[in-house]
Amino acid sequence: MKKRNVFLTALLLCSSLSVSAAVQLSSSRIIFKQEQKEATLSLKNTSSNKSFLIQAWMSDQENNKLTSSPFLLTPPLFKMAQNSSANLRIINSGRQNFSQDKETLFRLNLLSIPSQTDAEGAKLVVNNQSIIKFIYRPASLSDHDAALAYQKLQIKSDGKYLTLTNPTPYYVNIGQISLNGANLGANGLSVLGTVPPLGAVTLPYNAALRNVTLTAIGDRGALLTPRSVQLR
Repeated sequence: MKKRNVFLTALLLCSSLSVSAAVQLSSSRIIFKQEQKEATLSLKNTSSNKSFLIQAWMSDQENNKLTSSPFLLTPPLFKMAQNSSANLRIINSGRQNFSQDKETLFRLNLLSIPSQTDAEGAKLVVNNQSIIKFIYRPASLSDHDAALAYQKLQIKSDGKYLTLTNPTPYYVNIGQISLNGANLGANGLSVLGTVPPLGAVTLPYNAALRNVTLTAIGDRGALLTPRSVQLR
């Protein structure tokens, strides 16, 4: 099984429901099923005085931009006027060569560039980028089992590291975790990342660990029922 340090996977969950303060997204993740022809992500510009140029592209789970993406984004570059809405279509190109016994993870990147007026001159422009988790789910896998995958995580501690091992073919998305009753969110670590299919992540914890409580994130972006495990 491939192990990843949990801090290296943290960015995979750092997606927001907006690419800027004004541009709102309809979802923070997309589950693309094998039988689907396309999926749609809706965007809304709530600003009454600012338009945005939106650029979209796909990258792999390591954030390497895909020069030949198995999914087509249309339009890949578009302008959103004030108080307007738009749809980004993600189309199945039919050129995939994915594993059929486990999920595959991509990143859908959205960059928003605000417009400038002549009065603003050479004012610094801050571009905003959001990363949407994009998971390809083969037909052999079910939504029901995906929702229960976090219950099957194997949780162990050796006094130095906490290891979460995933024996399932699904990505398990961790939203919150508490160790010995202390929520790591207090230390800025409430978003820990994903545990890959048939893989593992480790979290440094140099102390006796008695209790682990974790909360996973479901397909729709909602927190699932917390799971608490007593360790010996």
